[in-house]
Amino acid sequence: MLRRPAVHIALLMTVFGFGGVFTAFTYIAPILVDITGFQPGAVSYILVLFGIGITIGNIYGGKLADRKLLPSLTGILILLAVVLALFSLTDQSKIPALITVFILGVAAFGTVPGLQLHMLNTAREAPTLASTFPDFKYP
Repeated sequence: MLRRPAVHIALLMTVFGFGGVFTAFTYIAPILVDITGFQPGAVSYILVLFGIGITIGNIYGGKLADRKLLPSLTGILILLAVVLALFSLTDQSKIPALITVFILGVAAFGTVPGLQLHMLNTAREAPTLASTFPDFKYP
């Protein structure tokens, strides 16, 4: 299974497709407090908003992956890149930052079902083995 380039590409899609999410999430509290101007106590509530986005993204990402796997995965990854870039602009104001954090949750975890399904489809001869690789999708 590891000799197939398609498996390596599927793994790289996960690593690079989700790397920006980890970076943004690592610094989300300082961004929201120091740049956007939220009080530190508000960050927990904003992360709940992010979590609601995660739930929605996971549900609809799975439905989209079931319909058309690669086109939906490509579209969501593009949306994720746009949202991450947009956050560098919207982090200056509270309401736009809140909207962006929510959409970031939707887009970030909208990729998860598609990335997992793509990996399992790509590694058909050993899907269980493919599932044991380090999972870069969850913090």
